Amino acid sequence: MPRQRYDLSSKWLLHHRGQGVLQIGGLKNVRRVEPMPGEIVQARKYPDGLLQAFLGDDRKPHTVRRG
Repeated sequence: MPRQRYDLSSKWLLHHRGQGVLQIGGLKNVRRVEPMPGEIVQARKYPDGLLQAFLGDDRKPHTVRRG
């Protein structure tokens, strides 16, 4: 079986535990996190691991990407 080029566990972690990851990273008052799609038709439109985080009372989401 060919070896995976990328670490799949980090993608799972961001999609399923994004809010906790952001809190560990230092963001406070994270209300909700929505992962952006990693595999889309137009490749490279969004980087892999992009999250939309709703912080505090802000109505608009903040984009956060893994660095």
